[in-house]
Amino acid sequence: MTMNKRCITTTLALLLTVLTVAAGTKIVETKPLQPFTVLNILGSAKVVYIQGSGHSVRMEGDKEEIDRLEIKQTDKHLNIGYKTTKIGGIYYMGNGSNNGSVTIYVTSPAINVINVTGSAEVEVDKYKVQTSMLTMNVTGSGSIHVKNASVGTATCNVAGSGCISVDELQAVNASLVVSGSGMVKAQVDCSDKLYCVVAGSGDVSVSGRTANYSKSVMGSGSVSDKKLKYTNLSNATRYDGKQTYVIDRTGRNQGNDTVNGIVANP
Repeated sequence: MTMNKRCITTTLALLLTVLTVAAGTKIVETKPLQPFTVLNILGSAKVVYIQGSGHSVRMEGDKEEIDRLEIKQTDKHLNIGYKTTKIGGIYYMGNGSNNGSVTIYVTSPAINVINVTGSAEVEVDKYKVQTSMLTMNVTGSGSIHVKNASVGTATCNVAGSGCISVDELQAVNASLVVSGSGMVKAQVDCSDKLYCVVAGSGDVSVSGRTANYSKSVMGSGSVSDKKLKYTNLSNATRYDGKQTYVIDRTGRNQGNDTVNGIVANP
């Protein structure tokens, strides 16, 4: 082998070594779980929920990042977060890089509650349990995205700057609530009641249809419902800290006038 060929071979080997180190070791790790109905996600994890038979969690991505994960079960709760670190006798909660290096796939036949605290991202493809409830809570800047859900009662709560979006939601009753600057966006098909509540500067954006509808705004936020069809409107008010106003579909105050028979300050 000539000197030039040896140099080229050595250079390629070094380059492959550098690329392997830079990319990290990719692994897939699966763990069986006991039955659970509540999913708690803390930190910046990326989670995909799959409705299917059995209870399990599968982690795909960088080994170093997976080793930092902490997955525990308490009663009916599945808790996903990062391991704590002890520095000077004080425990600090770990956090992920949220750079897409690890995806956590969670599978179960049904789930009642999804809680996101921090900046975690949760994806739900299809979920159908028509006699059950599904409650989704985001605290912080995290997000939950549901492509399709069919349940008895659906509740979406955002506290902070996070977001919950549901492309297609079929339910008997649904509540869409924002506290802070976050957002809830949903296309709904409610056979009975839909409640939309905003407290702060956030926004609820809703389309579709419902039989009975109620909306309330406290602060500078808004309920965007121009594409929502409803049969009965039971409440449509805004409170600015001093006075309660009736609001129309554009969110404008109507003073003591009425909208669909509602009087703000009778």
